[in-house]
Amino acid sequence: MRTTRRSFLAGAGCATTAGLLAGHGSVQAATKTTPRKLLMVFASGGWDISYALDPKPDLATVDAPEGEIQMFEDIPVFVDDSRPRVTEFFEQYAPLAAVVNGINTRSIAHDVCSRTIFTGSSSGLNPDAGAMVGHQLGRDYPVPYLVLGRTAFSGPLGVSTGRVGATNQIVVLLDPEQAYPRAPGSPYFHEGFLPDADDEALIRQLVEARAERERAARGQRGHNRDRVDDFIESLAKGDLLRANAAGFGQAGDDLQLEAQVNLALDALEQDLAWAVNISADLGFDTHDDNAPQGPLANGLYGGLADLAAELTARPGSQSGNTLLDETTVVVFSEMSRTPRLNATLGKDHHAVTSALVFGAGVAGGRAYGATNDQVQGEWIDLHTGDVSPDGQPLEADQFVAGLACLAGADASEFLPNVEPFDAFIA
Repeated sequence: MRTTRRSFLAGAGCATTAGLLAGHGSVQAATKTTPRKLLMVFASGGWDISYALDPKPDLATVDAPEGEIQMFEDIPVFVDDSRPRVTEFFEQYAPLAAVVNGINTRSIAHDVCSRTIFTGSSSGLNPDAGAMVGHQLGRDYPVPYLVLGRTAFSGPLGVSTGRVGATNQIVVLLDPEQAYPRAPGSPYFHEGFLPDADDEALIRQLVEARAERERAARGQRGHNRDRVDDFIESLAKGDLLRANAAGFGQAGDDLQLEAQVNLALDALEQDLAWAVNISADLGFDTHDDNAPQGPLANGLYGGLADLAAELTARPGSQSGNTLLDETTVVVFSEMSRTPRLNATLGKDHHAVTSALVFGAGVAGGRAYGATNDQVQGEWIDLHTGDVSPDGQPLEADQFVAGLACLAGADASEFLPNVEPFDAFIA
């Protein structure tokens, strides 16, 4: 895996912060400095965690689906023959997976919960975990943080974020032949210029010569030199991005989940992006009928099993590694569903949720955190994940800070005085 001076320092900063807060020794802190790519999978709408991650059978306080608890390593998962791909995922990947229960988003509004679970703050001004990780560790990449889904928060780190857009409009920048058509009646008569290879070479020669003139005239040192260097470096990044333009599909098309996954894998494997965000907009907001949560869970975990298999099949940057050895995957929703069914046999919004984390750097094979019979978060030790009367509830900001640490970044600039949840870091 390519490690820059910038990524090493960012990871070291996270380790120092976590170590000071938790009193960890140097050996444990050192494990947190390893830069890892990050793939965020957002199951939008608010999933029902009782269908897999937080089993609550045989309780009068929880309307649970059909199923039984099955242990995968030390992870209790609620399984059923109607959800076979939930079982399949944990049978194959439980040793690499951690379940985090009891994450409190402190809201039941979609927008507020989304901001909170992504960024650790309800303000909407903070960057999310992917933006922080991509900006700190992947600024040498063409798109440090690639957003393929609909929901992401760049905050002040927009310079490191590339979005495909609601209509996949990034394609227009990558492929001139997909430029938006001229409006009827437009006074502009030029039909456009599509350069051939010789034209491209002449244009590049002109641009590079202009950059060197700027360097000679006023860019020999300091800030100006750095900006000229950045410009020259951006040309090669743009070439690499345009070479993969076909993977983005057609302008005007909303990228469906399968296309997002394929593009995310290519971007990670080919060093186009350090962090990638995809959205599984499958329909988890089940107010009127909660029964679809079963098929939705089955489909989601089936997709995750396929995703993990593909990460395992692709080579990593270091010899002998797979892409899964170098990538941390986090799967989450903005909220969960209420413990009890409502009058229409649906479930409404609930502020306490769970997350699934697997892959590189994860202390897998167990569940961290817990909820009580009312699906409210128990007090836990942030550094072991165990229930403790001396602990504290697990808040979303602590989870986000811990996720940044897990990936080798440092969230303290945007989440100051927040103690990271780091129990799931190997």
